[in-house]
Amino acid sequence: MEVRVFVNAEDMATFTCPGCKTVKTVNVSKHIKHKAKVKINCKCKCGYKYPAFLERRRYYRKVTNLKGTYFLINNKDEKGGMTVKDISRSGIGFETFTSPLCKVNEKVCLEFVLDNDNRTLIKKKAVVVELRGKKVGLKFLSLDHYDELGPYFLM
Repeated sequence: MEVRVFVNAEDMATFTCPGCKTVKTVNVSKHIKHKAKVKINCKCKCGYKYPAFLERRRYYRKVTNLKGTYFLINNKDEKGGMTVKDISRSGIGFETFTSPLCKVNEKVCLEFVLDNDNRTLIKKKAVVVELRGKKVGLKFLSLDHYDELGPYFLM
């Protein structure tokens, strides 16, 4: 079982024991200076041992498998298919079916359907920040999510 623990702005992380649900908040500043994924072996006072990975992201990233399309803001004629692999309040990661149509720093429009009860269509604008083969990382142009995307992060 992989436990992910989020680190706040004050370098504090709250660990919850998977065994007894005891909660403990610890300063992890000495661990988060590393660039690599940080794994901490934890032992609760109840005796339960578990590995925990420190998550340095500012916002929770939800793993998904949502189908959609994207297109460059300045070229709406050429659309590309995508599968949204993960999503957070600040950005989104998707995989294209063919070579990406976009380049780093280009603005794109995204359209995808959530897997919630309403099957909500989401339309967002974002800027490309990373390309790795068919994988594309984007940052939303706005962090305000007044549509169904906001509550989706909590599901």
